Amino acid sequence: MTALITMLLAVSLAVGGYLVMSSSFDARLKGQVRDAQEGVRLLGMTVQALCAREQGQDTASSGAIERALEAIPQDRSYCLHAVDGTVLSESAGFPREAAQNGRAGVIVSRVQNTTSGSRLITTSLLTLYGGTYSLTCLNDITDMLREAETELQRFRWILAAVLGAAVAATAALSVYMTRPLRRISRTASK
Repeated sequence: MTALITMLLAVSLAVGGYLVMSSSFDARLKGQVRDAQEGVRLLGMTVQALCAREQGQDTASSGAIERALEAIPQDRSYCLHAVDGTVLSESAGFPREAAQNGRAGVIVSRVQNTTSGSRLITTSLLTLYGGTYSLTCLNDITDMLREAETELQRFRWILAAVLGAAVAATAALSVYMTRPLRRISRTASK
């Protein structure tokens, strides 16, 4: 009975620990998604505002869009493209396969795993000069996923140690508890 209680306690600690780690990882990923969506929303608003400011000064909308995009910080990985896939502007090294069309009123985010790491792709729909464009930004989340995997691996080792200790404690307790019974058996056999 004691052995069963010890094993149940160890298993419940393992399941509880896993659930805590899982919810922690989910919260961090949701935070990354929320930050990326806010960044795309603000970036889109900036591009729209800069284009609106220049609208009276430049009849060629693509020129105004280009000047607006020059204001984007260079550390951002982005692509602005028309719904038909025509790329108006993109940051250096932006992977073409990551560009995706946005949906009206929604900022879409998805995780893509590649051989070089994992990235969060976030897309928003923009209306500029009467045209509809998609703004796609990339955020590298490889480090966050690597940290989560490291934590999970550490948890597995701790779980193995706890289960090993539970088995050892159960074995020691069973030997201790059955010692009087073994003495009686030896005395009876003599």
